[in-house]
Amino acid sequence: MDLEEVTSFEEFKILQTEATQLMADINVAKSFSLERRLILCAADPVTLPPSGITFSVSNCTKSWILSADRPFVNIDLVAAAITWTTKQRENICVLSMSLYRFLLKMITEPPVRVKEYAVRINGRSGRDDNLKNLPGEVENTLINFGEDMLGLGRDELQVGAVFDRTTSRFFLGLGKTDDERTTMYESLVTERITWRKQLLKALQRALSDVRADKNWPDKM
Repeated sequence: MDLEEVTSFEEFKILQTEATQLMADINVAKSFSLERRLILCAADPVTLPPSGITFSVSNCTKSWILSADRPFVNIDLVAAAITWTTKQRENICVLSMSLYRFLLKMITEPPVRVKEYAVRINGRSGRDDNLKNLPGEVENTLINFGEDMLGLGRDELQVGAVFDRTTSRFFLGLGKTDDERTTMYESLVTERITWRKQLLKALQRALSDVRADKNWPDKM
């Protein structure tokens, strides 16, 4: 529909809604692309950061619903993670891979369809051209959820976050002085990017493990 063809206020509203949704989709895509580039530039975590980060559902600050087009299904990730069992003495790298393997087996219908996908880093296509890229919204939601389980899911820690440091309870709780709070905040932002890269790798390896599991599901 061209602008010259708009003949009523209702048509104008439809065009305005479509334009708003288009811009929202573009912004989401740009944000995802920026996060990806930052992840690839980040260093790999070697040991548990001194701030004492833990990997637990109790760290989550919000609800997480995985929602995407078929064959993916809507999943309450927090509710699913509550039923996940593992050895809590394992390090975060192992725990995150374990959680992702657990979740990946329930995000498509039928479940086996998840084996059609791969997580590719640096844009490399991998050896199997028959595999599809895991949709960006699925990848991003799973990584964001893992990030929240690390206690790094606060909105204030997002890339380019703008907030009032004089009223943010999160920021004010980071130290006794403004210098202490700023130092801790900058450290957490850096840790978030670093661990986000680890979560991407964990998701990639977990999906590879699920594809390679010949005993799951029982009936192919």
